[in-house]
Amino acid sequence: MHDAPHGAGALTLVRSLEPDLVITDFMMPLMTGLELAEAMKADTALQGIPIILVSGAQGGIARSRTDLFDLVFDKPYAMDRLLTAVADLGREKGQR
Repeated sequence: MHDAPHGAGALTLVRSLEPDLVITDFMMPLMTGLELAEAMKADTALQGIPIILVSGAQGGIARSRTDLFDLVFDKPYAMDRLLTAVADLGREKGQR
């Protein structure tokens, strides 16, 4: 697992690692989670990476963008639900 101090750093990290899954917050410095997801979906090498968004305030906006996010979790969220979602997305990706 890797983390980045801000959205722009997250995009750099995603481009270099091409992870199996990205979990991002909506509110980040330099680039929001929405902007990160838009940049990932615009990059053909990153389009297939599932994205989970966690949000304290912007979940409604993100929920309308089903083209960007595989799941949206409102804060506070239950960690067991998040872990189950990560496992489920991992299985789905393995079946593609």
